[in-house]
Amino acid sequence: MSEEIIQADKKYRIRLFSIYILCILAGILVLVFGVPSLISYIQSQNFRAAQRTIEIVLILLLCSFSPAAVYLIILGRRILRHGSFPYPGMKVIRDTVAVTGDRARFRGKLLIFPGTLFLVLMCSGIALLHYSFVNFMKIFS
Repeated sequence: MSEEIIQADKKYRIRLFSIYILCILAGILVLVFGVPSLISYIQSQNFRAAQRTIEIVLILLLCSFSPAAVYLIILGRRILRHGSFPYPGMKVIRDTVAVTGDRARFRGKLLIFPGTLFLVLMCSGIALLHYSFVNFMKIFS
């Protein structure tokens, strides 16, 4: 049983971790500067406008995770199509033993499931959030 090892792409690893660090820094900047500005903006609005702004912010927060879910689905589908993980041409950040056949298809399905589940939960959450805010506003009408 020969195991093919896919070599890590060091440039890809550096690029990926650089993007990761930039995302962390962007998150810190949003927390330090964006959140206080948003809070003061909401406080300056009337009740209805503030409620609408909060709803939009929460929906955008839910939607911000959807690219990761879509990426998982795309990655899983490529693994299923090629029948191997990593699929031909896929870059890896560490040396990886190639898996083929049923084990690879299982991994592909294992990636598709959480991505799809998150998208369904995100859409359900957005609908529930909107429904809750609409009913909340009916109380004060």
